[in-house]
Amino acid sequence: MYKVKISESFETMSCFIYFYTEEGGVVHILEADGHTMRKLDPNNAQIHNFNKFVIPQKFLSPLMDALREMGVKPKDQSFTEGELKAQTNHLKDLRRLLKLPE
Repeated sequence: MYKVKISESFETMSCFIYFYTEEGGVVHILEADGHTMRKLDPNNAQIHNFNKFVIPQKFLSPLMDALREMGVKPKDQSFTEGELKAQTNHLKDLRRLLKLPE
């Protein structure tokens, strides 16, 4: 599973985004080409030496909106929505049992 590290650059008014995996203490970082994974050397663990995805801050909100439109949601938001739907269905069942209008 990929993890994400985002660091802000106030000099460039951008965010640097790194995608990486971590297994058994070994870290591999996704290169900016979107396909190549490169191992992080624990003796010289400077993440800034890697290629990164750079997104100017003014594009972060439009990016979030576009991801939402695609149906991408944070894990906790999906869980909360699932809980709400289950509660709504439960209330509908109770109304039917008690013969109350829906």
